Amino acid sequence: MITIFTSPKPFVGHVAVIQTNAIRSWKQLYPKCEIILLGSEKGTVEVAKSLHLKHIPKVKCNGYGTPFINDLFRQTEFIAEFNIMCYANCDIIFLDDLPKTVSIVRQQKKGFVLVGRRCDLELEEHLNLEDPNWSTLLKSKANKHGTIYPPHYMDYFVFPKGQWSNLPPFLVGRACWDVWLAYHTIASGISLIDATQSITAIHQNHDYLHHPLGRKGVYEDGPEVRHNLLLAGSNEHFFDIGYAPWVCDQKGLQRKRFFRQMLDQVKIGRDQTERDIHTWPKSKYGPNFRGWLFKSLFRYLFLSLKYYKNDCLKHYSYIVKTGRNIGTIIENYRRK
Repeated sequence: MITIFTSPKPFVGHVAVIQTNAIRSWKQLYPKCEIILLGSEKGTVEVAKSLHLKHIPKVKCNGYGTPFINDLFRQTEFIAEFNIMCYANCDIIFLDDLPKTVSIVRQQKKGFVLVGRRCDLELEEHLNLEDPNWSTLLKSKANKHGTIYPPHYMDYFVFPKGQWSNLPPFLVGRACWDVWLAYHTIASGISLIDATQSITAIHQNHDYLHHPLGRKGVYEDGPEVRHNLLLAGSNEHFFDIGYAPWVCDQKGLQRKRFFRQMLDQVKIGRDQTERDIHTWPKSKYGPNFRGWLFKSLFRYLFLSLKYYKNDCLKHYSYIVKTGRNIGTIIENYRRK
């Protein structure tokens, strides 16, 4: 039903534990999924053999040994057995709600991309998959001790086979490529679906010792980050899960209503942004701050809707960013 593919880091130390946990959790899914490992990092061949997985050893890499996303997608689709593909980072644990959600979406959509927010959790030891209740216990632990990460962290993409045949040569595991793919999905007229409420994706926390510059070299700066930034272009091309016009939850697949979309963006802006209201000129807003706030909100909405037909994508992005900014202002005003 689903082909899950990934490019693991070297199987060393704690990273070996969490990557093995993730892959073994994928093997527990029902209906059974095909799993493909790509690359020749330390331990990859041994894990593929011991767990009876498909392995593609030769992938196109840059001078630092980091694989290119387009080559991973191309080679996997060439040998994949199933028509639904799932790229996932090798530290993500999936539970049985992944195949169930994909089945629901497939019945209503031909072209789609499923994404969802992850839950960060500390796991130091191997999962006890011999326990028949392991998934229930793990989900309970994640609900109690886990942290839902912001929507611009996307650790998996589920899509039909053949949908992405001409991706730019982004570098895997570096900034920008995931938010660009979310943008490209909407720009291409494909349904971007937020499956946060229906797919449990548990991210096992880890360090960044695999990169010489640590976390900074992965997400913030360095030649590989700059490479991805150059390919992505303007930050206008950075969308995240909050931009998804579709949602799959307990009620099934449904399109977000306009005001629900706006409220989602307000909440995201409130939760994410750290701007301080004291930086705004008090004389401009004064005691009528709330009046100015809501007047501006409706003015922005009116302008966006007025030109919506002529430039759908541009103004859709504008509406979303407006909602986030308003959410930031509301939260900072409340703190004040």
